[in-house]
This record gives sequence, C-alpha cells and structure tokens, in this order.
Amino acid sequence: MKHTRGATIKKGNKGFTLVEVTTAIAIMSILMTVILLVVAYFIKEFKTAATENREAFYINEALRFIENEILSGNKEVKLQENVIELRRFSEDRIDYIRQSENNLVIEYSIAGRIVTVNVFLKNILDFNIEKYGRLVIVNIVSSKGEVYSKCINMAYVK
Repeated sequence: MKHTRGATIKKGNKGFTLVEVTTAIAIMSILMTVILLVVAYFIKEFKTAATENREAFYINEALRFIENEILSGNKEVKLQENVIELRRFSEDRIDYIRQSENNLVIEYSIAGRIVTVNVFLKNILDFNIEKYGRLVIVNIVSSKGEVYSKCINMAYVK
C-alpha cells in the first residue's frame, strides 16, 4: 500500500453546497419577513380594537354616572340642551354636568362660585340632551363620530 501525502478527495460527499445554503437562507428570510408583517398587522389591529373598546367603556360609564347623578335624590334637576343642573338639598349647592371643549365635566359650585371642576370623560365631539315628556335621552358623540345614548325616566325626579 502506498502512502500519499495531501488531501484525498472523497467521491459522493453528502453535504450542502454554497448555492443550496444561500437558497435556504433566502427562503427563510422571505418567510420570516412575511411572518413579521402578519404579526405586526395583528398587533396593530389589537391596539385599535383595544382603544375602541376602552372608549366605548368610558362613554358607557359616563352615561351611567350621569343617570346616577340625576336619579340620586336631588332637590331639583333642570335639563337644558347641553347642560344638566343638579340642585342638591343644600340650598347653596348646585352641580353642573356639561361639555367643556372636548371633555365632559362636572362643576361643583357653592353659593354661585365654582369650587371644583372634574373631568370625567375626555375626547368627545358632542354632548346633548333631548326631552320627550318625562323621558330624557342623553347623547354623547365619541371622537370617531359614534353616538352613544341613554334613556332616563324622569317620572320620579323633581
């Protein structure tokens, strides 16, 4: 047997060529790009849906708050087109629920002076009140133009 120096080339090697490796990396890159785009799309949709649901929840809670304030045993409730005036049993205390800029606020006043203003709903387009006999419909228009309404029976309110 003869010993030779140097490398011997084996026939029929099972391995990957540079072209195969490059092709595999290109295919994986395309797949990863598509997967990342799909994930980014669903994250964007999730954020949009979460924002819309949060806005709807806040508006519905504001409508419940308004209903509770109207029905909570006030001495007198006066309803105007876009202001609710709540006269409390204390003679000099009057609270107002109204729109201020793009916010819905409640103003607490004593003896004709506004003591505190609390914002309880932000980013609304419109707030109005419609009266139909003893029924009152409170409408709030969201920043996206959706109208949320609450019907309140005023039969037991002074």
